[in-house]
Amino acid sequence: MNDGQPSPRLCVLLVCFDGAKRASHVRSELGNGVRSNGGSVLDEVVLEVSRKGKASDHDPRRTMAGALTPALTWGLFGLVASGGSWRSFVIWAVVGALCGGLYAYFAEHLLSKSELKRIAEQMGPDSSALAIWAEAVDAVRLLSAAAPLQPATASVAAIADDLSAKVFVGAATPVESSSTGTSENPPANRSLLSMLLLRYPGEHAAQAALEAARKADGDTPQVELVLESAKGGKRRVISPAEGVAAMSKSDVVSWGLFGLVFGAIVGAVANGGILSSIESGLVTGVLWAIFGLFAGALYGLWAGRGVSARRLKGVGPLLPPDSSMILAWADGALTERTIGALSTPEAKTLVLHFNPVAHGAILEV
Repeated sequence: MNDGQPSPRLCVLLVCFDGAKRASHVRSELGNGVRSNGGSVLDEVVLEVSRKGKASDHDPRRTMAGALTPALTWGLFGLVASGGSWRSFVIWAVVGALCGGLYAYFAEHLLSKSELKRIAEQMGPDSSALAIWAEAVDAVRLLSAAAPLQPATASVAAIADDLSAKVFVGAATPVESSSTGTSENPPANRSLLSMLLLRYPGEHAAQAALEAARKADGDTPQVELVLESAKGGKRRVISPAEGVAAMSKSDVVSWGLFGLVFGAIVGAVANGGILSSIESGLVTGVLWAIFGLFAGALYGLWAGRGVSARRLKGVGPLLPPDSSMILAWADGALTERTIGALSTPEAKTLVLHFNPVAHGAILEV
């Protein structure tokens, strides 16, 4: 029971700025504004378009996880390899944090190259955007939190428990969007990208729909998360591409191969001879593969799932007991065929468009 108090809703806040670094500089301030206006930040993504028109994006939380994961795993490997030297632990932890953080920031993009190119062309050079997923009772108050930052454009979508949604535009004087496709609110076929939410009856129905779409080998959107709610209400979040299982499998191979080459070189230099080189490479490769399994599991747990089941507690009614949901993305507008690849007759659907306007983009249902 909520004692008559309004329930929190899932809100998507999109704020665009002039200046490639502006969104990064105000991220903390806007996050504090969201929290002070009754919201709770679930996730956030920063998009930057350089003066040369090249777009890049990063998730600050994933960047932090990308630094912490190799800091811990590389540090432990250094500790074991040196026979318990804490100095070696610190050195390798620092090296791992620097390498992992830089790689996560510059190389691990959440959006595809085609999506980034399309966004850069539409938003224009020297611009930036900040997208925040939050739970909040009052979406308009979240939008008003962006007003002091003087954004170029700002909009928020408030998603109800039945997957209906309302969009409000304008930070200084928020108004509800009519979604009529006027010059200030372009039609969906001009979308930069689209977010798709599909909710199914049945705890494992989303997984079944995803597997069926993969077997059909059709035009399927990029699935980021699968969310499941058991009959008892316990929730689970799965990332098909960057979750614990996927990242562990990937890191075992990459870390193992790196260890094999590194160990072979060290063995050849230290001892000489082909046999010593092969033996050293195999031993090091196995050790690195083990640490790669650990590193991948940690990263998938900390960052790969996007958001934890615990953090979704406030918007629990969006995923009632014995149901499941898919969160997916598509480059540009979603077609009926693309939606149909994942949909079922019983599924409820919400499509949220990120549409270009002068100096940025706005949301439209």
